Amino acid sequence: MKTEMIKIKIVFVIFSILSVSCGTRYSVEDHHRDDDFKNNITSVISLSQEIRQKAGIVTEPVYLRKLLRKYSFPGGIFMDETKVVHVSSKVSGIVVKSNFKVGDFVRKGEVLALIDSMEVGDLQNEYLKAKAELEIAQSSYERANLLFDQKVISKAEFLRRYGEYLSKKSNLESLRNKLRLFGFSEKEISFVEKERKISSQIRIVSPISGRIIEAHSVVGEIVEQSRPIFKIADLSNLWVVANIPEKDISKIREGQYINFTVSAYPDKAFRGRISYVSDIVDFDTRTVSVRAEVQNPDRLLKPGMFANIEVIVEEINVLAVPKSAVQRDGDEIFVFVKIGENTFEKRKIKIGYEGDDFYQVLSGLREGEIVVVSGSFILKSAMKRHLIKGEVE
Repeated sequence: MKTEMIKIKIVFVIFSILSVSCGTRYSVEDHHRDDDFKNNITSVISLSQEIRQKAGIVTEPVYLRKLLRKYSFPGGIFMDETKVVHVSSKVSGIVVKSNFKVGDFVRKGEVLALIDSMEVGDLQNEYLKAKAELEIAQSSYERANLLFDQKVISKAEFLRRYGEYLSKKSNLESLRNKLRLFGFSEKEISFVEKERKISSQIRIVSPISGRIIEAHSVVGEIVEQSRPIFKIADLSNLWVVANIPEKDISKIREGQYINFTVSAYPDKAFRGRISYVSDIVDFDTRTVSVRAEVQNPDRLLKPGMFANIEVIVEEINVLAVPKSAVQRDGDEIFVFVKIGENTFEKRKIKIGYEGDDFYQVLSGLREGEIVVVSGSFILKSAMKRHLIKGEVE
Protein backbone atom coordinates (compact mmCIF):
# COMPACT_ATOMS: atom_id res chain seq x y z
CA MET A 1 0.00 0.00 0.00
CA LYS A 2 2.85 2.36 0.91
CA THR A 3 4.60 1.56 -2.37
CA GLU A 4 1.46 2.33 -4.37
CA MET A 5 1.07 5.72 -2.62
CA ILE A 6 4.65 6.60 -3.51
CA LYS A 7 3.98 5.64 -7.14
CA ILE A 8 0.84 7.80 -7.21
CA LYS A 9 2.76 10.80 -5.81
CA ILE A 10 5.46 10.35 -8.46
CA VAL A 11 2.81 10.23 -11.20
CA PHE A 12 1.17 13.38 -9.84
CA VAL A 13 4.47 15.26 -9.84
CA ILE A 14 5.38 14.39 -13.42
CA PHE A 15 1.90 14.61 -14.95
CA SER A 16 2.19 18.34 -15.57
CA ILE A 17 5.46 17.76 -17.40
CA LEU A 18 4.16 14.76 -19.31
CA SER A 19 1.12 16.69 -20.51
CA VAL A 20 3.33 18.94 -22.63
CA SER A 21 6.13 16.50 -23.34
CA CYS A 22 4.40 13.41 -24.64
CA GLY A 23 1.69 12.39 -27.00
CA THR A 24 -0.14 9.20 -27.85
CA ARG A 25 -1.32 7.95 -31.18
CA TYR A 26 -2.85 4.81 -32.63
CA SER A 27 -1.29 5.06 -36.08
CA VAL A 28 2.44 4.37 -36.01
CA GLU A 29 4.94 3.59 -38.72
CA ASP A 30 5.88 -0.07 -39.02
CA HIS A 31 9.50 -0.81 -38.18
CA HIS A 32 9.85 -4.35 -39.55
CA ARG A 33 6.86 -5.73 -37.61
CA ASP A 34 4.49 -8.29 -39.07
CA ASP A 35 0.70 -7.88 -39.02
CA ASP A 36 0.21 -9.97 -35.85
CA PHE A 37 2.41 -7.62 -33.88
CA LYS A 38 0.82 -4.51 -35.46
CA ASN A 39 -2.57 -5.69 -34.24
CA ASN A 40 -1.26 -5.85 -30.65
CA ILE A 41 -0.03 -2.22 -30.67
CA THR A 42 -2.65 0.04 -29.10
CA SER A 43 -0.78 3.33 -28.55
CA VAL A 44 2.64 4.97 -28.51
CA ILE A 45 4.07 7.47 -26.06
CA SER A 46 7.23 9.56 -26.37
CA LEU A 47 9.17 11.07 -23.50
CA SER A 48 12.12 13.43 -23.34
CA GLN A 49 15.34 12.12 -21.86
CA GLU A 50 14.81 14.34 -18.81
CA ILE A 51 11.27 13.09 -18.18
CA ARG A 52 12.32 9.48 -18.69
CA GLN A 53 14.97 9.86 -16.00
CA LYS A 54 12.58 11.54 -13.59
CA ALA A 55 9.99 8.81 -14.17
CA GLY A 56 12.58 6.15 -13.34
CA ILE A 57 12.07 4.22 -16.57
CA VAL A 58 14.22 1.07 -16.63
CA THR A 59 14.26 -1.38 -19.54
CA GLU A 60 15.70 -4.79 -20.28
CA PRO A 61 15.49 -7.32 -23.14
CA VAL A 62 13.10 -10.24 -23.16
CA TYR A 63 14.74 -13.65 -23.44
CA LEU A 64 14.29 -17.34 -22.65
CA ARG A 65 14.30 -18.18 -18.94
CA LYS A 66 13.90 -21.31 -16.87
CA LEU A 67 10.63 -21.22 -14.95
CA LEU A 68 9.42 -23.72 -12.40
CA ARG A 69 6.01 -25.00 -13.45
CA LYS A 70 3.76 -25.10 -10.41
CA TYR A 71 0.21 -26.06 -9.46
CA SER A 72 -1.59 -24.71 -6.40
CA PHE A 73 -3.99 -26.64 -4.17
CA PRO A 74 -5.53 -26.19 -0.72
CA GLY A 75 -4.55 -28.67 1.97
CA GLY A 76 -4.06 -29.22 5.68
CA ILE A 77 -1.50 -30.19 8.32
CA PHE A 78 -1.89 -33.56 10.06
CA MET A 79 0.05 -35.64 12.56
CA ASP A 80 2.26 -38.38 11.18
CA GLU A 81 0.16 -41.40 12.15
CA THR A 82 3.26 -43.60 12.33
CA LYS A 83 4.59 -41.39 15.13
CA VAL A 84 1.52 -41.38 17.36
CA VAL A 85 1.14 -43.91 20.21
CA HIS A 86 -1.65 -44.74 22.62
CA VAL A 87 -0.25 -45.74 26.02
CA SER A 88 -2.43 -47.99 28.15
CA SER A 89 -2.15 -50.16 31.26
CA LYS A 90 -1.78 -53.92 30.86
CA VAL A 91 -3.81 -54.41 34.04
CA SER A 92 -6.77 -52.84 35.78
CA GLY A 93 -5.97 -50.70 38.81
CA ILE A 94 -5.96 -47.28 40.45
CA VAL A 95 -3.74 -44.34 39.50
CA VAL A 96 -1.55 -43.53 42.51
CA LYS A 97 0.83 -41.10 40.77
CA SER A 98 0.75 -39.14 37.52
CA ASN A 99 3.94 -37.40 36.44
CA PHE A 100 2.83 -35.60 33.27
CA LYS A 101 -0.08 -33.61 31.85
CA VAL A 102 -1.30 -32.55 28.42
CA GLY A 103 1.29 -30.41 26.65
CA ASP A 104 4.30 -31.84 28.46
CA PHE A 105 7.22 -33.21 26.50
CA VAL A 106 8.37 -36.70 27.53
CA ARG A 107 11.35 -38.77 26.55
CA LYS A 108 11.36 -42.43 25.68
CA GLY A 109 11.56 -44.56 28.86
CA GLU A 110 10.26 -41.92 31.28
CA VAL A 111 7.66 -43.07 33.82
CA LEU A 112 4.32 -41.48 33.00
CA ALA A 113 2.28 -42.83 35.91
CA LEU A 114 2.10 -45.51 38.63
CA ILE A 115 -0.85 -47.90 38.79
CA ASP A 116 -1.68 -49.92 41.91
CA SER A 117 -3.08 -53.32 40.96
CA MET A 118 -3.84 -56.43 42.98
CA GLU A 119 -3.22 -58.45 39.83
CA VAL A 120 0.38 -57.27 39.75
CA GLY A 121 0.92 -58.25 43.39
CA ASP A 122 -0.66 -61.64 42.83
CA LEU A 123 1.51 -62.22 39.76
CA GLN A 124 4.73 -61.49 41.66
CA ASN A 125 3.63 -63.78 44.49
CA GLU A 126 2.87 -66.52 41.97
CA TYR A 127 6.26 -65.93 40.36
CA LEU A 128 8.14 -66.29 43.65
CA LYS A 129 6.21 -69.46 44.44
CA ALA A 130 7.04 -70.90 41.00
CA LYS A 131 10.67 -69.92 41.52
CA ALA A 132 10.80 -71.90 44.80
CA GLU A 133 9.07 -74.91 43.23
CA LEU A 134 11.60 -74.86 40.36
CA GLU A 135 14.50 -74.84 42.80
CA ILE A 136 13.06 -77.89 44.59
CA ALA A 137 12.35 -79.70 41.32
CA GLN A 138 15.85 -78.90 40.04
CA SER A 139 17.44 -80.26 43.23
CA SER A 140 15.31 -83.40 42.98
CA TYR A 141 16.25 -83.89 39.32
CA GLU A 142 19.98 -83.45 39.99
CA ARG A 143 19.80 -85.97 42.87
CA ALA A 144 17.84 -88.39 40.66
CA ASN A 145 20.48 -88.06 37.96
CA LEU A 146 23.17 -89.06 40.43
CA LEU A 147 21.13 -92.00 41.84
CA PHE A 148 20.26 -93.23 38.37
CA ASP A 149 23.94 -93.34 37.43
CA GLN A 150 24.49 -95.49 40.54
CA LYS A 151 21.51 -97.69 39.54
CA VAL A 152 19.78 -96.87 42.83
CA ILE A 153 16.54 -95.69 41.17
CA SER A 154 14.75 -96.82 38.05
CA LYS A 155 14.78 -95.03 34.75
CA ALA A 156 11.07 -94.31 35.12
CA GLU A 157 11.65 -92.48 38.41
CA PHE A 158 14.48 -90.51 36.87
CA LEU A 159 12.31 -89.47 33.92
CA ARG A 160 9.44 -88.51 36.22
CA ARG A 161 11.66 -86.13 38.19
CA TYR A 162 13.19 -84.77 34.99
CA GLY A 163 9.72 -84.10 33.54
CA GLU A 164 8.64 -82.34 36.73
CA TYR A 165 11.74 -80.13 36.56
CA LEU A 166 11.02 -79.14 32.93
CA SER A 167 7.39 -78.36 33.80
CA LYS A 168 8.36 -76.09 36.69
CA LYS A 169 10.99 -74.38 34.54
CA SER A 170 8.45 -73.73 31.76
CA ASN A 171 5.90 -72.38 34.24
CA LEU A 172 8.45 -69.96 35.71
CA GLU A 173 9.45 -68.70 32.25
CA SER A 174 5.78 -68.16 31.39
CA LEU A 175 5.27 -66.07 34.52
CA ARG A 176 8.50 -64.19 33.80
CA ASN A 177 7.22 -63.27 30.32
CA LYS A 178 3.97 -62.09 31.85
CA LEU A 179 5.91 -59.78 34.18
CA ARG A 180 7.77 -58.41 31.15
CA LEU A 181 4.42 -57.85 29.44
CA PHE A 182 3.25 -55.87 32.45
CA GLY A 183 6.26 -53.61 32.05
CA PHE A 184 8.78 -55.15 34.45
CA SER A 185 12.41 -54.84 33.34
CA GLU A 186 14.95 -57.64 33.80
CA LYS A 187 16.50 -55.61 36.58
CA GLU A 188 13.19 -55.32 38.38
CA ILE A 189 12.45 -59.04 38.00
CA SER A 190 15.89 -59.89 39.39
CA PHE A 191 15.20 -57.58 42.33
CA VAL A 192 11.93 -59.40 43.07
CA GLU A 193 13.78 -62.74 42.96
CA LYS A 194 16.66 -61.60 45.13
CA GLU A 195 14.82 -59.55 47.74
CA ARG A 196 11.59 -61.56 47.57
CA LYS A 197 9.65 -58.34 48.01
CA ILE A 198 6.29 -57.86 46.34
CA SER A 199 4.94 -54.50 45.10
CA SER A 200 1.45 -54.08 43.74
CA GLN A 201 2.45 -51.03 41.69
CA ILE A 202 3.21 -51.05 37.99
CA ARG A 203 4.95 -48.33 36.01
CA ILE A 204 3.48 -46.85 32.82
CA VAL A 205 6.48 -45.96 30.62
CA SER A 206 6.60 -43.79 27.50
CA PRO A 207 7.57 -45.85 24.43
CA ILE A 208 8.64 -42.77 22.40
CA SER A 209 9.82 -39.20 22.85
CA GLY A 210 7.11 -36.68 22.06
CA ARG A 211 4.39 -34.34 23.21
CA ILE A 212 1.46 -35.54 25.36
CA ILE A 213 -1.71 -34.57 23.50
CA GLU A 214 -4.19 -36.55 25.64
CA ALA A 215 -4.03 -37.65 29.28
CA HIS A 216 -6.51 -39.61 31.41
CA SER A 217 -4.51 -40.22 34.57
CA VAL A 218 -6.10 -38.38 37.49
CA VAL A 219 -4.82 -39.70 40.83
CA GLY A 220 -7.43 -42.02 42.32
CA GLU A 221 -9.01 -42.79 38.97
CA ILE A 222 -9.71 -46.42 38.13
CA VAL A 223 -8.17 -47.51 34.85
CA GLU A 224 -9.28 -50.52 32.86
CA GLN A 225 -6.99 -52.93 31.09
CA SER A 226 -5.97 -51.72 27.60
CA ARG A 227 -7.91 -48.43 27.90
CA PRO A 228 -5.67 -45.56 26.66
CA ILE A 229 -4.28 -43.39 29.45
CA PHE A 230 -1.95 -41.21 27.40
CA LYS A 231 -1.71 -40.25 23.75
CA ILE A 232 1.78 -39.16 22.71
CA ALA A 233 2.80 -37.70 19.36
CA ASP A 234 6.20 -36.98 17.88
CA LEU A 235 5.47 -33.66 16.14
CA SER A 236 8.95 -33.19 14.69
CA ASN A 237 7.66 -34.72 11.47
CA LEU A 238 4.19 -33.97 10.08
CA TRP A 239 2.00 -34.76 7.08
CA VAL A 240 0.67 -32.23 4.60
CA VAL A 241 -2.42 -33.65 2.90
CA ALA A 242 -4.22 -32.27 -0.16
CA ASN A 243 -7.08 -33.54 -2.29
CA ILE A 244 -6.02 -33.12 -5.91
CA PRO A 245 -8.72 -32.86 -8.64
CA GLU A 246 -8.85 -35.92 -10.85
CA LYS A 247 -7.98 -33.86 -13.95
CA ASP A 248 -4.66 -32.76 -12.40
CA ILE A 249 -3.47 -36.03 -10.91
CA SER A 250 -1.38 -36.93 -13.98
CA LYS A 251 0.94 -34.07 -13.04
CA ILE A 252 1.58 -35.39 -9.51
CA ARG A 253 3.93 -38.20 -8.52
CA GLU A 254 5.79 -39.46 -5.47
CA GLY A 255 9.12 -37.76 -4.87
CA GLN A 256 8.04 -34.32 -6.07
CA TYR A 257 8.73 -31.38 -3.78
CA ILE A 258 6.06 -29.00 -2.52
CA ASN A 259 6.21 -25.49 -1.09
CA PHE A 260 3.43 -24.31 1.18
CA THR A 261 2.41 -21.49 3.48
CA VAL A 262 0.05 -21.26 6.46
CA SER A 263 -1.87 -18.21 7.64
CA ALA A 264 0.06 -18.07 10.92
CA TYR A 265 3.31 -17.40 9.04
CA PRO A 266 2.27 -15.85 5.69
CA ASP A 267 5.80 -14.70 4.84
CA LYS A 268 7.48 -18.03 5.62
CA ALA A 269 7.65 -20.81 3.04
CA PHE A 270 7.80 -24.43 4.16
CA ARG A 271 9.01 -27.35 2.06
CA GLY A 272 8.04 -31.01 1.93
CA ARG A 273 8.20 -34.02 -0.34
CA ILE A 274 5.34 -36.14 -1.66
CA SER A 275 5.51 -39.63 -0.15
CA TYR A 276 2.11 -41.04 -1.12
CA VAL A 277 -0.41 -40.64 -3.92
CA SER A 278 -3.65 -42.54 -3.36
CA ASP A 279 -4.71 -45.16 -5.88
CA ILE A 280 -8.37 -44.38 -5.27
CA VAL A 281 -10.45 -41.49 -6.62
CA ASP A 282 -13.11 -40.25 -4.20
CA PHE A 283 -16.41 -40.96 -5.94
CA ASP A 284 -18.20 -37.88 -4.53
CA THR A 285 -15.48 -35.20 -4.79
CA ARG A 286 -13.59 -36.65 -7.79
CA THR A 287 -10.29 -35.98 -6.03
CA VAL A 288 -7.24 -38.05 -5.11
CA SER A 289 -5.56 -37.78 -1.70
CA VAL A 290 -1.88 -36.79 -1.81
CA ARG A 291 0.41 -36.79 1.22
CA ALA A 292 3.75 -35.05 1.71
CA GLU A 293 6.12 -35.28 4.66
CA VAL A 294 7.61 -32.16 6.21
CA GLN A 295 10.17 -31.67 8.98
CA ASN A 296 8.96 -29.58 11.92
CA PRO A 297 11.91 -29.29 14.34
CA ASP A 298 10.82 -25.90 15.75
CA ARG A 299 7.17 -27.03 16.02
CA LEU A 300 5.94 -23.94 14.16
CA LEU A 301 3.45 -26.07 12.25
CA LYS A 302 0.43 -27.36 14.15
CA PRO A 303 -1.82 -30.24 13.14
CA GLY A 304 -5.14 -28.81 12.04
CA MET A 305 -3.69 -25.80 10.20
CA PHE A 306 -4.84 -25.06 6.65
CA ALA A 307 -2.10 -24.86 4.03
CA ASN A 308 -1.76 -23.27 0.60
CA ILE A 309 0.26 -25.81 -1.36
CA GLU A 310 2.33 -25.40 -4.51
CA VAL A 311 3.47 -28.56 -6.26
CA ILE A 312 6.67 -28.05 -8.23
CA VAL A 313 6.06 -30.13 -11.34
CA GLU A 314 8.92 -29.37 -13.70
CA GLU A 315 11.36 -26.78 -14.97
CA ILE A 316 10.58 -25.32 -18.40
CA ASN A 317 12.63 -23.04 -20.70
CA VAL A 318 10.29 -20.36 -22.09
CA LEU A 319 10.17 -16.76 -23.24
CA ALA A 320 9.45 -14.82 -20.06
CA VAL A 321 8.92 -11.24 -18.93
CA PRO A 322 9.36 -9.83 -15.38
CA LYS A 323 6.16 -9.42 -13.41
CA SER A 324 7.05 -5.77 -12.84
CA ALA A 325 6.73 -5.15 -16.58
CA VAL A 326 3.19 -6.49 -16.88
CA GLN A 327 0.26 -4.08 -16.54
CA ARG A 328 -3.46 -4.77 -16.56
CA ASP A 329 -6.47 -2.74 -17.55
CA GLY A 330 -9.64 -4.77 -17.10
CA ASP A 331 -9.19 -7.94 -19.13
CA GLU A 332 -6.34 -6.41 -21.13
CA ILE A 333 -2.77 -7.47 -20.31
CA PHE A 334 0.06 -5.41 -21.80
CA VAL A 335 3.66 -4.23 -21.56
CA PHE A 336 5.51 -1.19 -22.86
CA VAL A 337 8.06 -1.98 -25.58
CA LYS A 338 10.91 0.40 -26.35
CA ILE A 339 10.86 1.29 -30.08
CA GLY A 340 13.09 4.37 -30.00
CA GLU A 341 15.50 6.16 -27.71
CA ASN A 342 12.65 7.67 -25.68
CA THR A 343 9.61 6.18 -27.43
CA PHE A 344 7.51 3.28 -26.12
CA GLU A 345 4.52 1.41 -27.48
CA LYS A 346 1.81 -0.25 -25.50
CA ARG A 347 1.77 -3.93 -26.57
CA LYS A 348 -0.94 -6.45 -25.66
CA ILE A 349 0.43 -9.85 -24.68
CA LYS A 350 -0.82 -13.25 -23.55
CA ILE A 351 0.80 -14.83 -20.50
CA GLY A 352 1.03 -18.47 -19.41
CA TYR A 353 2.77 -20.09 -16.47
CA GLU A 354 3.74 -17.94 -13.51
CA GLY A 355 7.20 -18.23 -11.96
CA ASP A 356 8.46 -16.55 -8.80
CA ASP A 357 9.23 -13.24 -10.55
CA PHE A 358 8.30 -13.86 -14.20
CA TYR A 359 5.39 -14.70 -16.49
CA GLN A 360 5.67 -16.97 -19.49
CA VAL A 361 4.88 -15.02 -22.69
CA LEU A 362 2.61 -16.94 -25.06
CA SER A 363 2.26 -14.20 -27.67
CA GLY A 364 2.88 -10.50 -28.30
CA LEU A 365 6.66 -10.38 -27.80
CA ARG A 366 9.76 -11.69 -29.51
CA GLU A 367 13.04 -12.70 -27.91
CA GLY A 368 15.38 -9.70 -27.74
CA GLU A 369 12.70 -6.99 -27.70
CA ILE A 370 13.21 -4.43 -24.94
CA VAL A 371 10.43 -3.84 -22.40
CA VAL A 372 9.96 -1.42 -19.53
CA VAL A 373 10.51 -3.29 -16.23
CA SER A 374 10.41 -0.29 -13.89
CA GLY A 375 8.24 2.77 -14.42
CA SER A 376 5.61 1.07 -16.57
CA PHE A 377 3.01 2.14 -14.02
CA ILE A 378 3.97 5.76 -14.75
CA LEU A 379 3.58 5.23 -18.51
CA LYS A 380 0.22 3.54 -18.04
CA SER A 381 -1.09 6.39 -15.86
CA ALA A 382 0.20 9.09 -18.17
CA MET A 383 -1.29 7.37 -21.22
CA LYS A 384 -4.66 7.04 -19.50
CA ARG A 385 -4.64 10.74 -18.69
CA HIS A 386 -4.12 11.64 -22.36
CA LEU A 387 -6.83 9.21 -23.50
CA ILE A 388 -9.31 10.72 -21.05
CA LYS A 389 -8.54 14.23 -22.38
CA GLY A 390 -8.95 13.00 -25.94
CA GLU A 391 -5.40 13.64 -26.93
CA VAL A 392 -5.18 10.70 -29.32
CA GLU A 393 -4.50 11.00 -33.03
